[in-house]
Amino acid sequence: MDASTQALPREHWQVPLVWVYGTLRQGERNHWLLKERAEYRGRHTCNGQLYAIEDPVEALYPAVILQSQADPVVGELFYLPEAVRAQVYRDLDILEEIGINLYQVVSLPTLDAVAYVAGPSLWQYLQTTPELKVRQIPGDWSQYRQQGCSH
Repeated sequence: MDASTQALPREHWQVPLVWVYGTLRQGERNHWLLKERAEYRGRHTCNGQLYAIEDPVEALYPAVILQSQADPVVGELFYLPEAVRAQVYRDLDILEEIGINLYQVVSLPTLDAVAYVAGPSLWQYLQTTPELKVRQIPGDWSQYRQQGCSH
């Protein structure tokens, strides 16, 4: 994370736009959390480093570190209507395990949105959990998965 982003406490529940780059994108396994409750606003990129984490229990999942000098990471922007916003963010916070700092919510000022990105404890957790395999991948999670995760 660099100076263009900042970690947010629960105030992010007021932000109407969320940028997603991995399993929450359309066609991915966790998109059901957004499908009927959020409005797709288009494909957008943010600069960062995208990683694939292979967990023998929970399958494959992504993590991103946003960095202004890095390559683009493809994601999708969704609008969360006020009537469902708090519940959607509550569900996303649970999915991303926000309370234990593996992921954190950051502000994306250029999109007026928030994103769930790698948190301060994720890398420490990965280093102490040898059964997890981590690799840096090109910046499009869906394309990586469709190509058989072979990069």
